[in-house]
This record gives sequence, C-alpha cells and structure tokens, in this order.
Amino acid sequence: DSQARGPIGAAATGLCHSHSNRVAGSQLSPRLQYFGRSLSGGQDLTMDGLVDLAVGAQGHALLLRSRPVLRVWANIRILPKEITRSLFECPWHTSSVQDLGNATVCLQIYESPKTRLGDLQSSVTFDLTLDPGRLSPRAVFKETKTRNLTRVQVLGLSEHCETVRLLLPACVEDSMAPVVLRLNYSLVGKPIPGFGKLQPMLAVDAERYFTALLPFEKNCGADHVCQDDLSITFGVSGLKTLVVGSNLELDLEVTVRNDGEDSYGTTITFFYPPGLSYRRVTEAQNQRQPRSLLVNCDSTPTQSQGPRSTRCGLNHFIFREGAQVTFVVTFDVNPKAQLGDRLLLTANVSSENNTPRTSKTTFRLELPVKYAVYPVISSHEQSTKYLNFSASEEGRRSQAQHRYQVNNLGQRDLPVSIAFSVPVELNRVAVWTDVEIFHPQNPSIQCSSERTSATESDVLTHFKKNPVLNCSMADCLRFRCDVPSFGVQEELDFSLRGNLSFDWISQTAQKKVLVVSVAEVTFDRSVYSQLPGQEAFLRAQMEMVLEEYEVHNPVPLIVGSSVGGLLLLVLITAVLYKVGFFKRQYKEMMEGANGQTVPPSGTGDPQVAQ
Repeated sequence: DSQARGPIGAAATGLCHSHSNRVAGSQLSPRLQYFGRSLSGGQDLTMDGLVDLAVGAQGHALLLRSRPVLRVWANIRILPKEITRSLFECPWHTSSVQDLGNATVCLQIYESPKTRLGDLQSSVTFDLTLDPGRLSPRAVFKETKTRNLTRVQVLGLSEHCETVRLLLPACVEDSMAPVVLRLNYSLVGKPIPGFGKLQPMLAVDAERYFTALLPFEKNCGADHVCQDDLSITFGVSGLKTLVVGSNLELDLEVTVRNDGEDSYGTTITFFYPPGLSYRRVTEAQNQRQPRSLLVNCDSTPTQSQGPRSTRCGLNHFIFREGAQVTFVVTFDVNPKAQLGDRLLLTANVSSENNTPRTSKTTFRLELPVKYAVYPVISSHEQSTKYLNFSASEEGRRSQAQHRYQVNNLGQRDLPVSIAFSVPVELNRVAVWTDVEIFHPQNPSIQCSSERTSATESDVLTHFKKNPVLNCSMADCLRFRCDVPSFGVQEELDFSLRGNLSFDWISQTAQKKVLVVSVAEVTFDRSVYSQLPGQEAFLRAQMEMVLEEYEVHNPVPLIVGSSVGGLLLLVLITAVLYKVGFFKRQYKEMMEGANGQTVPPSGTGDPQVAQ
C-alpha cells in the first residue's frame, strides 16, 4: 500500500510539515501497486479551473482532481450600538424584560481560488451564543429565550443575512464588560451535479469564530473621559482599644463614595501588619444599597514578615456618580500576635479611570493595642487557719503560715508584681512578728518590704461591727515581689511565715477574731489587660481564726466536793443516831421481838405458835 504525497506551503508561513490530504492506494483499488511511483501536477486537465494531479502506479495512471475550496466572511451588526443606562440600571432591585434591539448576521461564501464549476452549494450550520463563558448571560434571544440560537441553511456563493432580536431579561450587575455575541459555524459541501462525487470543502485554515460586542452606555460627559472623584473612610464601631487575645476578630466598617463621574473597575486595597488575616466581607447592617452589594475580596498568602494586603473589588459593576457603598471587612486577630502599642491600618481606593490620587483616596487609622493576660492568685489550703488561746496565755506566741499560689493561665509571658500585706501591729502592740516571705520555685525573685499605717483608729467600734483585723485597723508589712517574666502555664508558690502574738486581742473585747492577709497581682495596664470578668482572680486573701477558750480551776471543785461529802456523812450519822442505831438495848429489843414467835430452846420439837 503506497500513498501519494505532495508538499504544500504559503509565502507567508513557509513549508508546512504536516500533510493536509492523505490518499492511500487501497482507497482507490486493492490491486494498485507502487502507488505514487510518479507524480505530475500543475495542469488543469479537467478544465474546471483547478489544477489536477496525475499519480502513477505499476501498470496504471490515475488522475486526482482538486476539490473546490470555500471560505466564509462573516459580519455581525447590532443596533443600537450600545445599551442605554435606562435599560440596564434597576434602582432598588426592580427588574423587567427590556428590548435590546436587533443583531444582523451576514455570511458571504466565496471560492479561494475561483473555479469554473458555477454556483457551489453547501450546508452551513451556524450557532449564535450570547456572553459565552459566563455562568449567567446578561442578554438572551427573543426567539429561544436563552443564550443560544442555531440555524441550518443551504447557501450558494452569495451573501446571506439574518436578523435576530435581543432581550435584556433582568438587572445587570456587571455593566462594565460589554455583552459578547459569538458566531460559530460549520460548512459541508454539496455534491456538484455532473462531476460525480466531487464536493467543495471549507479551507482548513478558515476562521471559524466571529464575535461582536455590545457595550453599555458610559456616563462620562461631553469629553467621553470619565473623571471620578473617589473617597474612602473606615472605622471600628464601639472599639477603642484592640485587646490581642480577647478580640479574636476586628471589624472595619468601610464607606466608599464617588462624587465624580462614573467609576470603572473600582478597587479598595487594605494594608495591615502580620498577625491579622482577612476573614470575610459582609454588607453593613441598616444600610440600604441601590443594588445588591457585591464586594469580592482576595488576600494573597505571604511568608514574609512585612505588611500584608487585601484587595477588594466591587465585582466590576460601575460605581455611579454620587453613589455610596458601606460594607464590613472582618480580619482575624492572632492571639499570639505582636503588634506593638498601636495598630496602623491603611486603605486606598482606585479605579481604571486612572484619575490622580488625592488625600480622599487614602485613609489611615491608628488603634491602641493591649494584650490579654490571665494571671490568677489564690490562697493555699496548707495555711494556718485556726489558733486558740486562753487569757493566761496572752504572752504566748504561735507560729503561723499563709500560703498563696500564682498561675499564668494566659497565652503569653508577662512581667508581674505580687504584693502581700500582713497585719503586724495594733496600737503599738505586736500582732505578727518576724514575718518573712519564701518562694522556693524561683529563689532569684527579689522581694522588698515596707510598712504601712492603719487608716482607722476606733478599735472597739470596728471590732464590735466586724471582728476582723486587716490593714485598715492595723499597721501592716507590705511585701512586693517582682517577676520579670512570668511564663505561660508557670506556677509560683509564696509563703508568709511569722510568730503570731495574742496580747493585742484584749483591745478588741472579743473572744473570737479573724486575722486577714491579702495578696494581689499587678502588671503594666498600659500594655496588658485582664480578660473581661476575670479581675476578681487578681486578688486573694487568707483568713485565720483566733479564739479564746476558758480555763477552769479544779481546786474549788475538789474542796467543794470534799466538804459536801463530809456534810452528807454527818447528816446520815445524825439520822441513824436519832433512830437509836447506836443504843445498847437495841440488841435486847431485837431479841425480845423474836421471842414472841420462837419457843425456848429447851423444849422438844418446835411448835408453831398459835
């Protein structure tokens, strides 16, 4: 099986290395051998205006005729040439079907090169599509009520035109890009009468697609150059200070206004530091927009530690003269972010109008920054909670201990100071002496102490109302321990130890009093902020009960018991004496009484007395 080959090419593009036609000998006759052994071309042997090709084979010569080649010229005209604003602008979401006008499609089929074969016929199928590639078309054909329209026609070598009606079915959100009408066609030649199966064909390099654009009317004045006048402002409603770790989101309410001519391709770019990341964009509450707000924001991920940016577009709809939009952009705030003491946010607005920037197109906002912390202090169970004493032991002293535990439950290290206040003297009488503070977990912590004076002096009145000894009634010793870096999840244990005296209690005229020590955690509130509702955990106190008990003297009880016993013995003796218990005749009297019932012992058998 052999095949005939011939080079093709063009002056502009040169030799073509891929074949356009392939004729195998087996297609013509299975008996052909050495098909393509010789070639002879360049002559019009059939007198049809097309060169023919003679191909030799073993014992045969074949004449291959050239097929007529057709090309198509297309033209699309749409009237009116643009969509007026009254058609595509839909204030307050009202919509109705609007007539856009007519689209005239003309096809001209011609030979290339020309032949003497007469009016060649071919079947042409052409498809019309509105807004190809868009999810939802902005215009439709009146005939089909869809974006597609197909026609099949048998055409000769002449111009054919067809007119279709276009409709605008709804409000247009994107009125910046023009409506696209695309023509796609295919051509199949009809057999030429009198020439057997000879059919014309479409040129292999013929253009298959044609498009026409229907733009939207622009409001750009007499010079047809749009000069917009954009401005942007934003703020954080109700937020005076950003607390990192507490405020997990930051909402910016952004307002963009255009006081000039129509603005096209309006975009807003936000610049912010690492630690913030774009989350979402929403429509501002209680804001009535002239059309549904379509803002699309995109943030490009970056690995660098430099400023980040987010670009927001108004979804390519035209930002009209005098228009204003308000929307909310939300950023996530990393709980571990380091933003310094102030957060700088910048935004600028621009458009494809290429209007020079002004002071109104850029807006900056500085927001104070603090960092949420969560230190907690509490009293320890292993503290001295109860001591008792007697009046005779007022000079005695007992060792007492108050323990406190401090934890950092937050997500960042911070320097803290811990203050402890202990009553040590009441009206110049010692209460708690030799008080020292211990912190075994971190011996490097430095603590200082100072003495504070009482603020109240009426001891009896105070203790009658409230039997509590604290630093308002007593002179106190105040310890201050500075921790340069209190680590995350770190725990510190502090112990206050000293000797407790009981001499001062007589001033209170109370049998039972409470001695209170207080501990408090402080930090730099210009840098850090306690989590909301957790302020109570920055202060703790330890209450120790002192109670006087009665000591009874056993001597009076012993003497009284002894005297009482003697008196009772005397009384019993007197009673016995009175009844004659101690008389000599008592024995005889008893015997006489027995003789009346018992006979003398000298008789025989005893008899029962009658």
